[in-house]
Amino acid sequence: MNNKGKTDYIRRFVIEKNIFHLPSRTIARMIVEENSALFGKYNQRNIEKARNIIRRLRYSNPNRNKNASGYKEDDLLFAQMFRGINESDEREFKPFFIPDEVTRLGIINDVHIPFHNKKNLKAAIDYLKQKEINGLLLNGDILDCYQVSRFLKDRRKKRLAEEMDILREFIDNLNSELNCPIFYKLGNHEERIELLVIAETPELVNFVTFENVLSMAGQFNFDDYKLTIIKDKRIIKFTEHLTILHGHEYRTGIFNPVGVSRWLYNKAGVNSCCGHAHKSDSFTKRTVDQKTIGTWSIGCLSEMNPEYMPLNDWQSGFAYVRKTDDGYFKFSNLMIDNGKIL
Repeated sequence: MNNKGKTDYIRRFVIEKNIFHLPSRTIARMIVEENSALFGKYNQRNIEKARNIIRRLRYSNPNRNKNASGYKEDDLLFAQMFRGINESDEREFKPFFIPDEVTRLGIINDVHIPFHNKKNLKAAIDYLKQKEINGLLLNGDILDCYQVSRFLKDRRKKRLAEEMDILREFIDNLNSELNCPIFYKLGNHEERIELLVIAETPELVNFVTFENVLSMAGQFNFDDYKLTIIKDKRIIKFTEHLTILHGHEYRTGIFNPVGVSRWLYNKAGVNSCCGHAHKSDSFTKRTVDQKTIGTWSIGCLSEMNPEYMPLNDWQSGFAYVRKTDDGYFKFSNLMIDNGKIL
């Protein structure tokens, strides 16, 4: 059969299966596999021949060929459909909303288990327990993931399995002490696990995920602890008026001399808070339309003089956010010094 017969067959095939969106090579493989009598054996040469016909259909312009012999009015409609934009790998980026029933939210970040400061961590939990929070946000870098870091490592320190055991015990303790839903936003340290898999064994990336490692093949049941994992650098919303980030969502600039919260205002431009920098500060700005914007940087709960940076200007701290009767919020950015809340 000549190319015209093959072209007509391809038109019918694409229309019947409604596969206008697929790449030309994929359609060619499907066609040759289904009709070897018309297109020949299933091999690369015949697939490429079919693909050339498909590409002529896809990229031809029937408007220029109206006076040509064999022109069909249907060609215009077919080409318009066939030349549509292909399916995209674009990911949907939506915020995670803390449920409406959570009106008193505790926020802790940068605990860096097993390098946590036990006194300061206990002080934060005791305070949040006293406030009777009904939701807790673990806002990234709760776990250090030391041995899967790309930096120089001391192999004598705890391995990932040991860190995970401590993390499970920590979540169990939080559940016992606070008895409220726990929302766990992954920070750059938790992301080390999947990034290592992508770099070393990408075939396993759908199997070796942070939540799969934490769940220990289902033995650690998230539902038992009312635990929700938040991934993919999603921003978090508490009411419509407060945006919460870990701080690593923006690629650069958080570690700067003008203050983390001011940096956050320049980046986000809305009421927002973040961790990541191990610094506690705040910034307010009155805008031209007479709105007051507040941004906060929340301190850490990790060791204050780590081996890799024993001298630093970090502050230890956490946050408590309460929903007000008018649907807004009241933000308390709290600092801790040697186990005492300032």
